[in-house]
Amino acid sequence: MPESPRLSLYHRLGCHLCQEMEAELRRLQPGLGFQLVLIDVDSATALRDQYGALVPVLVGEQGEVCRYFLDEGALRAALAPSSTFCNHIATIQLPHPGD
Repeated sequence: MPESPRLSLYHRLGCHLCQEMEAELRRLQPGLGFQLVLIDVDSATALRDQYGALVPVLVGEQGEVCRYFLDEGALRAALAPSSTFCNHIATIQLPHPGD
């Protein structure tokens, strides 16, 4: 059985946007089946330097999913199997010039 996808939420204690995004993720977690790792940007100088005030930031296996506010569409796209995403793209038909 494949391991569930892992998402990292870069946050800061006392940040209301961080708390809101975590609450929304916790609400969606049972249905979407992902692991959530909370990373306090103030726990290391390198993280504090990298993220500064740019929190919350949600990062998936392919990179940044969203920041400041949860983008549920971006979250679902990030969790979709890549083969499904590629198959969807392959089925799009573009109109031919002159049609």
